[in-house]
Amino acid sequence: MEIKKALKYTIIAIFFLAIILLAGSTFLKHHVEPTEVYKLDSENPIENGSFENFNQTAGDCCNGTSGNASIFATKSNDSYEGKYSLNLTSGNHCACIGKQIMNFTNLSMYLLSFYYKGDNSQICNWVGGNNQCIPNKIMNPSKEWNISNSLFIPSNNSISASITLYASSDGTRTVTNLYDDLQVHKLTQINNSGPFFLNQPYVILTNKKNLVEDGEFLSDSSTELGSAYYLITGEPEITIKFPIKEIILIFSMILITALIIWIFKED
Repeated sequence: MEIKKALKYTIIAIFFLAIILLAGSTFLKHHVEPTEVYKLDSENPIENGSFENFNQTAGDCCNGTSGNASIFATKSNDSYEGKYSLNLTSGNHCACIGKQIMNFTNLSMYLLSFYYKGDNSQICNWVGGNNQCIPNKIMNPSKEWNISNSLFIPSNNSISASITLYASSDGTRTVTNLYDDLQVHKLTQINNSGPFFLNQPYVILTNKKNLVEDGEFLSDSSTELGSAYYLITGEPEITIKFPIKEIILIFSMILITALIIWIFKED
């Protein structure tokens, strides 16, 4: 009888220990560190990105379109930051202006950001060497100021980069787009565990299956399969998706342990 009791106590103790270990492991895995973390350099290598001293002339970025071009580039008093923004207007063809990324290097990633409003805002970061837009984004029409954030990852072939902003019209209507606060910031990798500062932006790399609190998706990773880059503010809060399998297993073990205890009392 004593041997039987000792065996039951041993089984109960093993189940309790297994429950504690499994629950602890699930809790520890629930919060994870990012795979990579980058801070934004303070320098903005875009000249007059706020368009306060804008004096450029609109170019025609689709001069193969039929009809005469009707394009304009001016300062607008409707601004997000400062006194002025850039107004690109087109009645036909594509009004555009370019902004060179100064001191460009293909050894670093960059975060591109700007505010926009209008009919068909568009950005093309033309990369010399690759001879393509990285990225090329067309925004939805908006009557309010919105921010656009994009990750630019150069390749070994990238030798230069120039951001082009557009207002495009097929000639059937006049199109107006406003742009403001154009910024480009080089990314510098830091320790995955920080330190992190409140209200400071960071770019992180983590598995796409993870949940990134208040994280803005930027781009899939071309080197880390199943991972993606996110823009966050402050210390990253990354959790795995709800561990439903582990929770079911823990509750099953609790029920089995309770059943063993009940059987033990009956005996």
